[in-house]
Amino acid sequence: MSGMTRIAGLALVAALTAIGCGGASWEELNQAAKTAHGEGRIEDAERLFGEALARAEAIGDDSDERVKSLNNLGEFFRSTGRLADAEGYYRRALEVRERQLDDNAPELAQSYGNLALLERLLGRPAEEERLYRRALAIHRHNNPASVETGDCLNNLAIALYDQGKYDEAEQALRESLEIWEGIVLADSPKIAASLGNLAFIHKQQGRLGESAELYERALEIWRRNRGPQDPEVARGLTNLGEVYRLQERYDDAEQALRQAVEIREKALGPGAVETAQSLNSLAMIRRHQDAVDEAEALYRRAIEILEHERGAEHSDVGAGLFNLAVLYLELERWQDAEPPLTRALEIFERELPERHPMVAVALERYAELLRRTARADEAEAVTARVAAIRGG
Repeated sequence: MSGMTRIAGLALVAALTAIGCGGASWEELNQAAKTAHGEGRIEDAERLFGEALARAEAIGDDSDERVKSLNNLGEFFRSTGRLADAEGYYRRALEVRERQLDDNAPELAQSYGNLALLERLLGRPAEEERLYRRALAIHRHNNPASVETGDCLNNLAIALYDQGKYDEAEQALRESLEIWEGIVLADSPKIAASLGNLAFIHKQQGRLGESAELYERALEIWRRNRGPQDPEVARGLTNLGEVYRLQERYDDAEQALRQAVEIREKALGPGAVETAQSLNSLAMIRRHQDAVDEAEALYRRAIEILEHERGAEHSDVGAGLFNLAVLYLELERWQDAEPPLTRALEIFERELPERHPMVAVALERYAELLRRTARADEAEAVTARVAAIRGG
């Protein structure tokens, strides 16, 4: 935002405040709220969005202004992390649209989509699926081969994947890909994104050859569309390197991941979280290639970045520490392994759900360490905890 535009925005807010908003129209209040939000003045934005809603309700409970205000407040609270508040406003907007509109109105599909995205953030994939299916039915009725239908299928696939419905997710992604291939250019980012999502599903299914092929196709599109040094290319290389690792194509994986690290260091900076992710993946490859000194250095660098960017107690830091500990365990460096392993376990137990699979994996490794260091009684107790997690 230019200096003059910012000054104008501040002047509008000041003017509205001076008159107590009594003479301001709904349009003026709404614009002032958006301006304040865009400039990071969160308290002003919340107040003004609320006043815009009050003005809209004076116009009428089923007015377009009220629906827009409710959606604006939902988006505002979603963007500021107040998800429970956002849900309430999105559902109120949806109630009005369900009363007002035809069952196949595009605006109704938009409301279902807004609420579905929020349900994803709230970790409710079953409700997310239900809402996306309602939106999809509208899009298919209006135009089964539209961009909106393709987008909705792609979003539905994510909800299905999060519930372990891999076959249904694959079907939805293939339908979305077929739509986009028919209506957008072959080098479209939409096609690349859909190929990448489908590749990820195949990786989870153990269909590594198909996964690698799809990631390679997506990568070529990103290179042509964005250029060889774009962060999306680095993302594609990191994903492809992971599949190569699972295929035990370690030299191919190393080449892909070194390129990813180089691109991310130049485009995003050496201290970016994404750079740490590529460093961690490269460390795993170097471990498999018996380049243990480099693997250790890469793991440590990734951990340092994550601690700085995400905080010392973030679960991603725990994952980095765990990877480093596994390297030491494989080298039978028991004393070196214990500090990162116990710290990783502490982070997982604090930050992850009690029965999260990663907690069990870390406990299992800790039990191994205890047995190797002549602490059999402690190891037995830890093993019992693993059994309780996996059995219950």
